[in-house]
Amino acid sequence: MPKAMLGDYIDLVEGFPVVDLDTAGASADYINMKDVETLMVVFASGVGTAGQDPVLDFEQASDNSGTGNKALSLPTTSSTRVWKKQAATSLASTTQWTDGSGDVSTAALTNATGAEQSCLWAVEIFPSDLDVANAFDHVRVTIDDDMSNTQPGYLLYIIKPLYPSAPDSTVSYL
Repeated sequence: MPKAMLGDYIDLVEGFPVVDLDTAGASADYINMKDVETLMVVFASGVGTAGQDPVLDFEQASDNSGTGNKALSLPTTSSTRVWKKQAATSLASTTQWTDGSGDVSTAALTNATGAEQSCLWAVEIFPSDLDVANAFDHVRVTIDDDMSNTQPGYLLYIIKPLYPSAPDSTVSYL
């Protein structure tokens, strides 16, 4: 019998539900990277207002309550670890990803036309990207409420487990 995708190859954890980035901003839960082979952070947003581009801030901490939290530096050169799809109205016909590493500034991801387009951004994070020498093993993403008009946004963590298991037996990554 072939392996099931969910649990054996990936697990899904909601970072934050669909929110109006104008009124709420959002802070995702911390993901414990101890049992993670790789983490894919996926952000989706709808069309908003020009000049009010979402900014994803990446943080690391030593536990899920945020102890010692500090910036998590992202790859800033073409690394095949930061990707995006963006289109004026809909991503339905946007089939190819493009390199998004040029949109990274240290621990943040944004795009100059991110507000006026439908966006899907993906960032791959490995446990070794964290400050493991100082016991940092948790990651989260936040987005500030700095917009003055409606723009929906959603964050999903796609986890490749270090120890695969059945979906109803997976460890908690929070």
